[in-house]
Amino acid sequence: MDTITPRHTRVFVDGGWLLLAAAAALTRAPSVSREDIRLDPPRMVAALAGKAQDLTGRPVSRIHWYDGARQDKDPTPEHRALAATVGVDLTLGALRRHDGVWQQKRVDGLIQRDMTHLARTGQTLDFVLVSGDEDLAVAAEEVRALGGTVHALGVTETGRWAMSPYFASSCNDVHLLTSGDLAGSLWVRGARLTSLANSGIARVLAAS
Repeated sequence: MDTITPRHTRVFVDGGWLLLAAAAALTRAPSVSREDIRLDPPRMVAALAGKAQDLTGRPVSRIHWYDGARQDKDPTPEHRALAATVGVDLTLGALRRHDGVWQQKRVDGLIQRDMTHLARTGQTLDFVLVSGDEDLAVAAEEVRALGGTVHALGVTETGRWAMSPYFASSCNDVHLLTSGDLAGSLWVRGARLTSLANSGIARVLAAS
């Protein structure tokens, strides 16, 4: 008798986008420095996996986390912790300094490459894409053209980190993480408490 492999979900995370969007939602500040954000990888991964399974009704087989990294430095403690988290594949692009600001490079292309490969080979048909970046709209469109389903998962409907309308329209449907989804998974150094923080989205570290 042939064995039927159950359909499953894979989660693709634009890590830099997620952390900055969640921190901005917490602090209500116009900008938050990445250096001030602290992540609890197991809690965040568990939150994303639980949300993804709720959205698709199918088990999550893997979480693919993408982020930028400086090529002249060893991996950060955050990246090492993510790489060691069960169920996570970490892929690092580059960080390059432009006008005094570190910018993430190649991450969107890596996400697009891996999602379309899995859809083309039939290894995965249900995708949850955690981002709101317009540059990932093409990835969502390609996966859908290959027969896959892409659920967009963002953080906020307003402000700088709101989901791009083009990105949203390129996915099958759009959902938002709530404060309850992210409780205890994120810290922002020196942040002022807001109503969102009081709902449990994160703990706040005192400024050093």
